[in-house]
Amino acid sequence: MYSALGKFESSMVVYKRAIGVLESKHGKSSIFLVSPLLGMAKILGSIGRVKKAIEVYHRSIAILESSKGVESEDLVVPLFGLGNLLMKEGRTTDSEIHFNRILSIYRKLYGENDGRVGMALCSLAHAKCSTGNVEEAIDLYRKGLQLIKDTNYIALDDSIMEKMRIDLAELLHVVGRGKEGRELLEECLLISERSKGKDHPSSVSHLINLATSYSQSKNFVEAERLLRRIIISGP
Repeated sequence: MYSALGKFESSMVVYKRAIGVLESKHGKSSIFLVSPLLGMAKILGSIGRVKKAIEVYHRSIAILESSKGVESEDLVVPLFGLGNLLMKEGRTTDSEIHFNRILSIYRKLYGENDGRVGMALCSLAHAKCSTGNVEEAIDLYRKGLQLIKDTNYIALDDSIMEKMRIDLAELLHVVGRGKEGRELLEECLLISERSKGKDHPSSVSHLINLATSYSQSKNFVEAERLLRRIIISGP
């Protein structure tokens, strides 16, 4: 509650008290500590105390490894949190290690053809992009998105899927593969129109993205047509 209200210092006091109570009752390596530790790590990262946040993430990971094993699915949450924090801090190579580990855990538990593996591939793709490995990131995004789609792990109109398609489209434009990028943007627009209707406000951002893409490819006629659709459908 304190975190939601932005009262991070108060939130930290409560987490510390909860951790102290649990440590005195169950010991410093108890599995019961993981939840408040993860909450504390998230708050520490939010207020810029990155070094301490990383330490807390590592402590929660160590507890889980000791209690559940090094291939437990429970490790995914702290690994994901730590990976995102490191990437935010520009430590992209370090973040890759944790995203690769998540991918390995899911593959071990569920095999290659599982939606969770697809999600892990997309997370790794995001990290690869941050390190400048754009072509590898594109390949991972494509594999991940196709796997999620084939397994129906996430609905096509889910906001997470939409963001990953747009991220991939942007990468394709960066490397000069605008036609492939536009195909993804058109897919985003089509899915949005099917699920929410052609006059839904969410279509506006997709139309703008497509118009920008056509403008970059010097197809100004199509770019203008798309922008006129926004004006016509507006209030």
